[in-house]
Amino acid sequence: LTEDDNYQESVITYQITVKNAADSGFGFEDPNPVNRKYVKNDTYSNIASGGSGTGKVTYSITSGNAATIDKNTGELTINKAGTVEVTATREADDKYAEISVSYSLTIEKAEQDDFGFDVLSPENQFITNDTYTNKATGGSGNGKITYSVKSGNEFANIKDSSSPVVTLTKVGGPVTIEAVKAEDDSYEEVSAEYTFYIIKSPQTEMNFETTEKTIVYSPDLTYRNPLHGGSGTGAVTYEILSGDAATIDE
Repeated sequence: LTEDDNYQESVITYQITVKNAADSGFGFEDPNPVNRKYVKNDTYSNIASGGSGTGKVTYSITSGNAATIDKNTGELTINKAGTVEVTATREADDKYAEISVSYSLTIEKAEQDDFGFDVLSPENQFITNDTYTNKATGGSGNGKITYSVKSGNEFANIKDSSSPVVTLTKVGGPVTIEAVKAEDDSYEEVSAEYTFYIIKSPQTEMNFETTEKTIVYSPDLTYRNPLHGGSGTGAVTYEILSGDAATIDE
């Protein structure tokens, strides 16, 4: 107030503080992304944009360890199955306040590929072989492989679940063997199986000591021709296949 004839000049002041305005309209291209199956070396991008501010946008993972992130681009590198929360933050500028938005992404375990036995359809096994080995290999994960007799336990068994060796105990079947590769951080459990029968083994060749002999008849004549060979313990029986010049003790 300027001075006049009776009063001096008078001055007073006041202060105004202008605060940064709250920003709005800042968000991710896909605020609610659908679940993804794990794929080795997979990446995922979901950019945050919009709003009125001009501050720099940076990205971070605020929860979960299934992925890593490029803080400048927001690109995720998927490392395993799991859920991550990603946050994008726009810095304050001279007009608008800092703002942050987040999204969650779930990476599901994938199915394993190419898991199976070395021999897909093995031949029937002779009981005298005692054991049969058919190893399971492949699969995408690194879970442990275990073996079991799925059916036919009365004919065979597996003594060590970490070994593919099947012990043959009795003629019969079918016997079904299952191998299971356990799940890991990225892949689901996977299994494979094969089926076979356990059969009787062929005996070694049997032979008479003499295959052809001429003898002279006389009353009450007997003739014995020893038999050699064969592997089993079954009873031996005899019969005359042709001719009526003799009888035989079966």
